[in-house]
Amino acid sequence: MPTSYQIIEPHRGGTQQPMDGEIYHSKDKLFRNLPFADHDAMVIATDLDELRRDGRTTSTDVTEDVTVECWSRLNRTEREEYAERGLFNLASRFVSDEYAAANRRDLGV
Repeated sequence: MPTSYQIIEPHRGGTQQPMDGEIYHSKDKLFRNLPFADHDAMVIATDLDELRRDGRTTSTDVTEDVTVECWSRLNRTEREEYAERGLFNLASRFVSDEYAAANRRDLGV
């Protein structure tokens, strides 16, 4: 199994919790859910095969990389639709100019 991903969001009391408790075993599944993540969410990548084999593994913060990749796969209409619905705020952290442009188009500016 290749790398798996979790979207981690701040929770009550300063803890971090997986969004909806999900583990995404492919980027396609991750990308379908990434627009629903909180603005301050983090995406971590974990090698579950290594965990099973060695009983331990490291997790890597891949938030910026996967957010930019996911955003770049969207066409203009999809970006504007997310903006219209108030989604994919996570993208504003890494592609702020493009995210702002999608919001302006949505507002008719």
